[in-house]
Amino acid sequence: MAKKVFTTGDVARLLGININTVIKWFDDGKLDGFRLPTSHERRIPRSALRSFMIEHHIPLDLLAENQPANRTLERLPVDFSAELSTDADAPFGPYRARIKNLSANGARVQISDHGSVAIPTRKFAIQVNITDGPLRGARLSGKVVHMTPSDSNLGLGLLFNNIEDAVKTRIEAFISESRAGL
Repeated sequence: MAKKVFTTGDVARLLGININTVIKWFDDGKLDGFRLPTSHERRIPRSALRSFMIEHHIPLDLLAENQPANRTLERLPVDFSAELSTDADAPFGPYRARIKNLSANGARVQISDHGSVAIPTRKFAIQVNITDGPLRGARLSGKVVHMTPSDSNLGLGLLFNNIEDAVKTRIEAFISESRAGL
């Protein structure tokens, strides 16, 4: 059964953002909801979250009943150079990018100093080619699950799909070795 009311923490995990951002949206009236009586706790009804996501072009598949409310795998902070492009009929890119965090099934990619980035208006996949670091040469493909634009960069949350087994094994080994060294 789908969740009907979300906490600010639920929304933060769902969208892959900081809880303070969700609280600010709520307090600024950008995200509708209510406070629990005699407490500071905030609650966001599913319908209000859905409206907010539509208004801000956040993919609604994040609300799908079969989707987890949070990531299934913890992401490792990294900083790798990469090239990013799309597989649309008229390809967009390549854009220079940085991979800022990584898991075996997703990543956060940041495009900086881009001037402007063209995003297809139809369904597309993102192609990421890592150009430095221990995963140099790895080619990843995924779908955008959220975008975070700012004046200086564009952040993309990617959920990987169609990754070759050898590349997935390489990523998993890198993450395991990195965690062992912490």
